[in-house]
Amino acid sequence: MKMFFNLIVLCTMFNLNVLFSQTFAGGSGTEGDPYLISSKANLDELADIVNNGEPYWSGQKYFRLINDITEPFQNIIGIVTYDTLVNGVISMKNTNTFCGSFDGGGYRIVLDINLPDESDVGLFGCIELVPTIIKNVILEGRVVGNSFVGGLIGSVGLLNDPSSMGPIIMCCYSHCDVTATEPPLGYTGYEYLTKCVGGLVGFGRPRLLNCYTTGNVSNLGTEGHIGGLVGHFFSYAYIINCYSTGNVISIDSNCCIGGLVGSAYAPNIFNSYFAGNITSDNGYAGGLIGCTPSAYTPYNCYYIDTWSSSGLPSNEFGTPLTANEMKSNGFVKILNQEHSIISDSIKQMLGIWKYDSNNVNNGFPVTTCGGGLNIADNYIQNIAIFPNPTNATSTLTLDLEKAGNLKITLEDLLGSELLELHNTFEDTGTFATTFSLETFPTGVYFLKINHNGNVKMEKVIRK
Repeated sequence: MKMFFNLIVLCTMFNLNVLFSQTFAGGSGTEGDPYLISSKANLDELADIVNNGEPYWSGQKYFRLINDITEPFQNIIGIVTYDTLVNGVISMKNTNTFCGSFDGGGYRIVLDINLPDESDVGLFGCIELVPTIIKNVILEGRVVGNSFVGGLIGSVGLLNDPSSMGPIIMCCYSHCDVTATEPPLGYTGYEYLTKCVGGLVGFGRPRLLNCYTTGNVSNLGTEGHIGGLVGHFFSYAYIINCYSTGNVISIDSNCCIGGLVGSAYAPNIFNSYFAGNITSDNGYAGGLIGCTPSAYTPYNCYYIDTWSSSGLPSNEFGTPLTANEMKSNGFVKILNQEHSIISDSIKQMLGIWKYDSNNVNNGFPVTTCGGGLNIADNYIQNIAIFPNPTNATSTLTLDLEKAGNLKITLEDLLGSELLELHNTFEDTGTFATTFSLETFPTGVYFLKINHNGNVKMEKVIRK
């Protein structure tokens, strides 16, 4: 009897440990009481449970971010494993993908994900096609992977019914540089996987609403699909009220490269634009889409007429405009046109386009969210660090579009404050401060720029 009682106690303690391991910063995981994420440790906890715990654990669970995560997150949430290539077909094991709903709350997450030999790399490595919603996420930093790489999501819906509708990705903004690498010499992993790299999503069928990217998207490997928003997407996916302003770059590759989408099957893109540059040695390129095997008519989509810095021909998708035309009030009115093909349920989730009166997007229109989420505080403009990398002294300069308290600190990769550079009220105008890394070891550091409680992170390298 005593042995039986002890067994009950041990089982009870085990169950309590499991419960305590999933407490996060609070909440029970329901829609009305989501699990709360307040720190990098909570994000790591989520990654550990999803990646190593019971498959589909996150299904029908809800998560909400309640703080900026400025300590760089280096993990991925949601993984999928691949069997060897058999008769030209990749066999994928259904393992531990993310299939819950995540609300970023408009807070920032700084990423430093550097997995050059891995596939399905992003804040979320792989998510499913169940009725998932990921919204209000703001990303900064960098993401490096090998295949299926995106700032927010590496791949969407690899393992489910191909006819399923994709998850809704709403009001998500990425300022990350995203890179797909060339495998190292002698690498014998998943080199048969096609390179798909996008500023927001690498591969799959997401439904993107009111999203944008500003970072550079690069492919360092041979061949692939590279896009400012999505590397490759296909049926049942769409992009509405989105834009990309970063550069899209492919080095020594024969690829499909596009300002918004690298390649797509039966794409649906509405009221969106691209205002960056595209660089590629060869392949298929376009201001909106690099290549698609299907007939495609864009709906009210545009690209800047200087998009091709290497003289690649346009593939005729979308309408070219000059920078001045795209920065006008008239262009904002054009983007706000409604289309009968968009369902009423989707229209209810859409925000509107606004004129960039505060120059937060270099004068190009900004997208807003139906739920009222504001874009990131961009009253800090034209941030520059020179020289960077540095072995001694550098100068930080920036323009303040609004007066307020400005605090600048130097932090290490773990988010520990090493040095306070500045902390006082500043009027509008150009601000500059000089700092030295001479006494610090070589490596990567971050300048944390806090303006009226809004935080931006800028990488600085001590060589």
